[in-house]
Amino acid sequence: MLQWGRYLTGKKMKRITPLLLTILLITSAPSILASNFPLSILDDVQTTSDPQSSNSLGLGFAYGQNIYTGVDNIIQPFPLFNLSMHNFFLKGDELGYYTYKDPGVSVAVILKPTFAGYSASDSDALDGMSDTSYLLNTGLQMQYRLMPLSFTVEALHDVTGRSTGNTLSGELATIFPIDDQRFTVIPSVTAVWQSSDITNYYYGVSGSEVTASRPEYSPAGATTIHYGLTLKYRVSDHLGTTFGYTLTQLPRAISDSPIVSRSTSSSLLAGASYIF
Repeated sequence: MLQWGRYLTGKKMKRITPLLLTILLITSAPSILASNFPLSILDDVQTTSDPQSSNSLGLGFAYGQNIYTGVDNIIQPFPLFNLSMHNFFLKGDELGYYTYKDPGVSVAVILKPTFAGYSASDSDALDGMSDTSYLLNTGLQMQYRLMPLSFTVEALHDVTGRSTGNTLSGELATIFPIDDQRFTVIPSVTAVWQSSDITNYYYGVSGSEVTASRPEYSPAGATTIHYGLTLKYRVSDHLGTTFGYTLTQLPRAISDSPIVSRSTSSSLLAGASYIF
């Protein structure tokens, strides 16, 4: 594996630094759609059993349906980062440190934001609601890969104090390489359970927010299901493209909220990465 630290030296650092700075500036805004896409969308998965087999740096654009009533759909830049330096790694908006790493198995401590929420000014239906914002979660991630299967589990806790809730997630992906590994198809399914502290923060209606058309609402913990399909094409040794589609099935605890207007939502992603 080519290490990030070794690569970012001398002339090569001069070559990559402008690209890195440009992408960081473009993607500095929170990506609300980030949690809709599977973790495997950020991996270089060219049939290797080691998910950290190479580094890549890229940019995508995502389009998604907003589930909040009266709020416009979303188009956002999406960071396609897959960088590692010794035991540290950065995948998309997820920063982590491997406490154990072998080909096929890894355990890591991670720091991962949840970019979700709304402002009361986003729509008339949200007028009078308290604004919600991102959460910052820390916890453990375990990944097991036995080609063509990849299984990832995460256990996270919000440390911002906004919700102080917990998230448990599991993702199962199947990796199908085609055309001498240049083209890869990755179907996946991800289940994300959020505790009632989080569902209330994002989808609840408190007594002070009640109106004639918006009753009080306090959801329980709930599990959201994401069905994903990722297509990756290796144009050359140093250029890769990524396309993704995700269908999200919301649980009744979320879709029954007075401020939510959908029971499903779809997201699309297209991007390109420089591989090194």
